[in-house]
Amino acid sequence: MSPITQDDALYALEPWLGRPLLLRNPVLGSDVALHLNRFFTEKGEEGEVAVSLDQLRTQLESLLFNSIYAATGGTMKSVSQSGQTLLIRTQQLPVIADALMDLIFYHLPVSEPSFELLNAYAMHHTSLPAMRRLYLDYGAYMPPMNRDIFRRIILENFGPEAYGAWLK
Repeated sequence: MSPITQDDALYALEPWLGRPLLLRNPVLGSDVALHLNRFFTEKGEEGEVAVSLDQLRTQLESLLFNSIYAATGGTMKSVSQSGQTLLIRTQQLPVIADALMDLIFYHLPVSEPSFELLNAYAMHHTSLPAMRRLYLDYGAYMPPMNRDIFRRIILENFGPEAYGAWLK
């Protein structure tokens, strides 16, 4: 497995934070990548992951808030590449963290343990990235009824712009 890079993290953050802010603060991308890669590299006493997906998401939300607050001088405002002002609200942080978690989801091997991990996370957080990964790649581990449930949850909770390209 190749590690998650600073560029991967910056690419995932750009729609939310804007390129200008990220270019001025590239350390945010490296900090995020470091946190994400620890999920795969740090192990507990019995070889299990040292931090759960839920814990990692909470850590990312905190990292994002502190980093964005510091980078914006407390205004929580940035500018998109097109020049539009972006107001980064604390309510957006879980969604931004979930977009970063998507990098983890695509590095997990498609297996039954990964299915169990992603399924629990997707249900706990109504995570579109986790549900997308489950829906598209874990069909062998998912009963058809569960696939239909995921489809319904996605349709009821997210707009077509979020799933139109992949949900059949």
